[in-house]
Amino acid sequence: MEQLGFQVLWVTSAREALHELSGNPENFHVVFSDIAMPGMSGLELYAEIEARYPWMPVVLTTGYSTEFATIAQDETQRFDLLQKPYSREDLAALLHKAVSRSGEY
Repeated sequence: MEQLGFQVLWVTSAREALHELSGNPENFHVVFSDIAMPGMSGLELYAEIEARYPWMPVVLTTGYSTEFATIAQDETQRFDLLQKPYSREDLAALLHKAVSRSGEY
């Protein structure tokens, strides 16, 4: 993602992501996470971010087509969803789109 022009902070869990966000949320412009993670899922992470930082854009990804179809039909969610496998160009476009919308919330 650095090659796409983003400064990246890599974390190993959703809890660690929330901890990093809590220090200086204004330093972050987008959260990118897989949905399927041990412990807290990407959807649970999204819910926590939405509650604490409603202006923060979130991009989630999944390789499970059934899960993708179910989530994609839920129009109440305010996160972007990217199905695996995805191209570098698709990822870049979606991240840039999410970041550009961050001021709209």
